[in-house]
Amino acid sequence: MKIIINEQQYQQLFESDSKKLEFYQSFVNNTLKKITDKCEGDEYLSVIFINRVCDVASSINNIKVVSVTKSNISPTTKKPLINVKTPIVIDIIINYESIKYIDFDEFTNELRYEISHLFGSMPTNRPNFNIVYQSNNLNKNHNW
Repeated sequence: MKIIINEQQYQQLFESDSKKLEFYQSFVNNTLKKITDKCEGDEYLSVIFINRVCDVASSINNIKVVSVTKSNISPTTKKPLINVKTPIVIDIIINYESIKYIDFDEFTNELRYEISHLFGSMPTNRPNFNIVYQSNNLNKNHNW
């Protein structure tokens, strides 16, 4: 699924908070499903991808989008060498069940990568996404 939006649609996404959260929640849900399908499929995956992304994805119950904002970071130079877009910051809570600590950094990088590719194949067409996460272990029984 690829979604291409124009400037007016992009502005509308940031005027309605409830629609914005629903919009990005659906992106996160679809991307999580895409990652789990990729892990369960027949496609060859590297051992590193399996260890850092697939194992983590299998322990996730759900991901909740808490907020979506535009970062106030601006380019440091007046004429940057590349087209620097204002990042969209997606704040999420990852609910998971595990008896051990899980580092979600590699998983959130894959999530960001997959979400950005929903907006098009060319890097110049894609918004710049940053994902900030908190994790919540739903397993409260530590006597395993």
